[in-house]
Amino acid sequence: MFVYVIISSCIVAIVAANCSINPCLNGGTCNALHKNDTAQFYCRCPSGWKGRFCQAPFRYIGCFVDPEVRILPILLPRSNSNSPIECAARCRGYLYSGTEAGNYCFCGEYLIAMIRPDSECNSVCPGDSSKKCGAGARISVYSNIHCAPPH
Repeated sequence: MFVYVIISSCIVAIVAANCSINPCLNGGTCNALHKNDTAQFYCRCPSGWKGRFCQAPFRYIGCFVDPEVRILPILLPRSNSNSPIECAARCRGYLYSGTEAGNYCFCGEYLIAMIRPDSECNSVCPGDSSKKCGAGARISVYSNIHCAPPH
Protein backbone atom coordinates (compact mmCIF):
# COMPACT_ATOMS: atom_id res chain seq x y z
CA MET A 1 0.00 0.00 0.00
CA PHE A 2 1.20 3.51 -0.79
CA VAL A 3 0.20 6.67 1.01
CA TYR A 4 0.93 10.00 -0.60
CA VAL A 5 1.79 13.01 1.52
CA ILE A 6 2.06 16.49 0.03
CA ILE A 7 4.98 18.45 1.45
CA SER A 8 5.57 21.92 0.02
CA SER A 9 3.92 20.97 -3.28
CA CYS A 10 5.99 17.79 -3.60
CA ILE A 11 4.36 14.39 -3.40
CA VAL A 12 6.19 11.85 -1.29
CA ALA A 13 5.21 8.18 -1.42
CA ILE A 14 5.45 6.40 1.88
CA VAL A 15 5.69 2.67 1.30
CA ALA A 16 3.71 0.31 3.51
CA ALA A 17 2.07 3.03 5.58
CA ASN A 18 1.76 1.25 8.89
CA CYS A 19 3.63 1.29 12.19
CA SER A 20 6.15 -1.35 11.15
CA ILE A 21 7.77 1.41 9.05
CA ASN A 22 7.05 4.72 10.78
CA PRO A 23 5.11 6.89 8.27
CA CYS A 24 5.05 9.86 10.66
CA LEU A 25 7.18 12.82 9.63
CA ASN A 26 9.05 15.48 11.61
CA GLY A 27 9.73 13.25 14.61
CA GLY A 28 6.17 11.96 14.97
CA THR A 29 5.55 8.58 16.54
CA CYS A 30 3.27 5.94 15.06
CA ASN A 31 0.59 4.44 17.30
CA ALA A 32 -1.59 1.47 16.31
CA LEU A 33 -5.32 1.95 16.81
CA HIS A 34 -5.70 -1.76 17.52
CA LYS A 35 -3.14 -3.83 19.40
CA ASN A 36 -2.58 -6.45 16.68
CA ASP A 37 -3.29 -4.29 13.60
CA THR A 38 -0.50 -1.84 12.74
CA ALA A 39 -2.17 -0.95 9.41
CA GLN A 40 -4.67 1.23 11.29
CA PHE A 41 -2.68 3.92 13.05
CA TYR A 42 -2.41 7.56 13.99
CA CYS A 43 0.63 9.77 14.35
CA ARG A 44 1.37 11.56 17.62
CA CYS A 45 3.02 14.73 16.43
CA PRO A 46 5.74 16.67 18.22
CA SER A 47 5.09 20.25 19.22
CA GLY A 48 4.81 22.50 16.19
CA TRP A 49 3.42 19.87 13.78
CA LYS A 50 -0.03 18.54 12.95
CA GLY A 51 -1.84 16.54 10.29
CA ARG A 52 -2.33 12.86 9.52
CA PHE A 53 1.44 12.36 9.07
CA CYS A 54 2.72 15.36 11.13
CA GLN A 55 3.39 17.10 7.83
CA ALA A 56 1.75 20.47 8.54
CA PRO A 57 3.26 23.12 10.81
CA PHE A 58 1.19 24.37 13.70
CA ARG A 59 -1.40 27.07 12.95
CA TYR A 60 -1.25 30.81 13.53
CA ILE A 61 -4.47 31.97 15.21
CA GLY A 62 -4.00 35.73 15.32
CA CYS A 63 -2.87 38.87 17.10
CA PHE A 64 -4.60 39.53 20.43
CA VAL A 65 -4.69 42.19 23.14
CA ASP A 66 -2.68 40.93 26.12
CA PRO A 67 -3.72 42.91 29.22
CA GLU A 68 -1.99 42.82 32.62
CA VAL A 69 -3.94 39.66 33.44
CA ARG A 70 -2.35 37.59 30.67
CA ILE A 71 -4.48 35.65 28.19
CA LEU A 72 -1.84 32.89 28.27
CA PRO A 73 -0.78 32.78 31.93
CA ILE A 74 2.45 30.74 31.80
CA LEU A 75 5.46 33.02 31.21
CA LEU A 76 8.65 31.24 30.23
CA PRO A 77 12.13 32.78 30.60
CA ARG A 78 12.95 35.39 27.96
CA SER A 79 14.78 34.11 24.91
CA ASN A 80 17.12 35.99 22.58
CA SER A 81 16.35 33.37 19.92
CA ASN A 82 12.57 33.50 20.34
CA SER A 83 10.39 32.58 17.36
CA PRO A 84 6.94 31.02 16.95
CA ILE A 85 8.48 27.55 16.47
CA GLU A 86 10.84 27.88 19.45
CA CYS A 87 8.02 29.12 21.68
CA ALA A 88 5.73 26.27 20.55
CA ALA A 89 8.46 23.75 21.35
CA ARG A 90 8.99 25.31 24.78
CA CYS A 91 5.20 25.21 25.37
CA ARG A 92 4.98 21.50 24.63
CA GLY A 93 2.00 20.07 26.49
CA TYR A 94 -0.05 23.29 26.40
CA LEU A 95 -2.81 23.95 23.86
CA TYR A 96 -1.58 27.43 22.92
CA SER A 97 1.70 29.28 22.63
CA GLY A 98 2.20 32.98 22.12
CA THR A 99 5.05 35.38 21.43
CA GLU A 100 5.06 38.94 22.71
CA ALA A 101 7.33 41.99 22.44
CA GLY A 102 9.99 40.02 20.60
CA ASN A 103 11.57 37.76 23.20
CA TYR A 104 8.67 36.74 25.46
CA CYS A 105 6.98 33.34 25.24
CA PHE A 106 3.69 32.48 26.96
CA CYS A 107 1.76 29.19 27.18
CA GLY A 108 -1.81 28.36 28.14
CA GLU A 109 -4.79 26.04 27.92
CA TYR A 110 -7.55 28.55 27.07
CA LEU A 111 -7.90 31.43 24.67
CA ILE A 112 -10.51 34.02 25.51
CA ALA A 113 -9.31 37.34 24.17
CA MET A 114 -9.97 40.26 21.87
CA ILE A 115 -8.47 39.77 18.42
CA ARG A 116 -6.71 42.68 16.74
CA PRO A 117 -5.41 43.25 13.21
CA ASP A 118 -2.19 41.34 12.47
CA SER A 119 -0.49 44.68 11.78
CA GLU A 120 -0.58 45.42 15.54
CA CYS A 121 1.72 42.46 16.22
CA ASN A 122 4.77 44.06 14.64
CA SER A 123 7.79 43.11 16.80
CA VAL A 124 10.35 41.13 14.81
CA CYS A 125 11.22 37.74 16.30
CA PRO A 126 14.91 37.63 17.30
CA GLY A 127 15.15 33.95 16.27
CA ASP A 128 13.39 34.37 12.89
CA SER A 129 13.36 37.84 11.40
CA SER A 130 10.76 36.76 8.83
CA LYS A 131 8.16 36.31 11.63
CA LYS A 132 6.44 38.71 14.01
CA CYS A 133 6.50 38.11 17.77
CA GLY A 134 3.65 40.24 19.06
CA ALA A 135 4.34 43.76 20.37
CA GLY A 136 3.78 45.69 23.58
CA ALA A 137 0.46 44.44 25.06
CA ARG A 138 -0.08 42.39 21.86
CA ILE A 139 0.52 38.65 21.58
CA SER A 140 0.83 36.49 18.46
CA VAL A 141 -0.97 33.26 19.33
CA TYR A 142 -0.49 29.82 17.77
CA SER A 143 -2.35 26.55 18.12
CA ASN A 144 -0.06 24.11 19.86
CA ILE A 145 -2.46 21.18 19.76
CA HIS A 146 -0.81 17.79 19.31
CA CYS A 147 -2.19 15.19 16.98
CA ALA A 148 -4.64 12.78 18.53
CA PRO A 149 -6.30 9.58 17.45
CA PRO A 150 -9.42 9.96 15.29
CA HIS A 151 -12.74 9.74 17.12
